[in-house]
Amino acid sequence: MNARRPEPREPGLPVISFVDLDDTLFRSPARGGHGRPVTVTRQGRPYSYMSAAQARFFGLLRDAGRVIPTTARVPEQLDRVQLPFDDHAICANGAVILDPHGTPDPAWHARVEARWAALEYDADEVADRATRSPGGDALRVRTVTACDRPFMVDVRHPDRESEPMARWSAAFQPHLPAGWRLDVARDRALIYPAAIDKAAAVEWFIEHHVEQPALVLGAGDRHSDADFMAHAHFALMPTHAVLFDTLSSRDTP
Repeated sequence: MNARRPEPREPGLPVISFVDLDDTLFRSPARGGHGRPVTVTRQGRPYSYMSAAQARFFGLLRDAGRVIPTTARVPEQLDRVQLPFDDHAICANGAVILDPHGTPDPAWHARVEARWAALEYDADEVADRATRSPGGDALRVRTVTACDRPFMVDVRHPDRESEPMARWSAAFQPHLPAGWRLDVARDRALIYPAAIDKAAAVEWFIEHHVEQPALVLGAGDRHSDADFMAHAHFALMPTHAVLFDTLSSRDTP
């Protein structure tokens, strides 16, 4: 009797993963982080930690193919992440794309500049409006700068309280300037241009820097991360994520 020959396998698709960093690959102790330190402060002190499970997850993604950090961190903050990234990086919440040598991509930079020019308000004006809003004087409001441009507003509750932040964001939402988006996660909110975000950067990056066909993965923890994860074939998230809490209707302290 003749043995059946195995069917030839499909050639493997190259894999590229777009991965959020903070609260996805590692966490600060205040947010439950533990394990080995992988980020440091400006003074060189350990700040965020990667658990054994997070380290294994990161290793699986690296073994599978390309890994693109997709983060709100600005380039200077990304430099303080002590993980072996050796490809492009999407940082500053999508406002900057770096090549493997750390140089901003000129084509994406030109597109971002055109979108900035179309905005009626800049980040400093949005930060001032947030500070003057009801309850805003009790929060820490600051603009975040990348490539010499304020591009985003970071709003935090000084005591890491989520309820006052939720009340403030609900009251501020109707007064949010046109063209800007408010993203709230527990005790922190980010305000950034809707047209300049991780999703827009990932979409452009796939078009210009990913050879097709490819298997695209997206990993993140915030509601806004779902937008860039939607450009992937599969979306991944940690179970401690705010996004997971929403999808599972589970409340996590």
